[in-house]
Amino acid sequence: MRISIISVAITACCLLLVGCGILLYNNTRVPPEAMDRHAYCADCINYASRVDDMIRRSNNVRGNKQFFKYASDVSCRGQLLISKRCLRYRRAFLDDPNKFMFDIEVPSQACIAIKAC
Repeated sequence: MRISIISVAITACCLLLVGCGILLYNNTRVPPEAMDRHAYCADCINYASRVDDMIRRSNNVRGNKQFFKYASDVSCRGQLLISKRCLRYRRAFLDDPNKFMFDIEVPSQACIAIKAC
């Protein structure tokens, strides 16, 4: 069986088109949390509110790094823990605890600072 140049050219063009389609699909794929950006932001505000609530209920602990870490750990529970979103928020808040110990008083601003909103 003899392979003609036309058959090879058509096959090469088809493979090129399929390859380009795969590259475009992979580059334009949106992460799951970005598809539902409002829920991602609302979960962050909920988590930050829980942490701030624990700090407010305890007296004179606003600048305590150890208590901030404890409040961040304990507040990560329920659906937030199952979805693994709070682990991202927790990691972002604990990357700079000196800043967020005080910024978390306004949960929406804290979530904007970690780019969750």
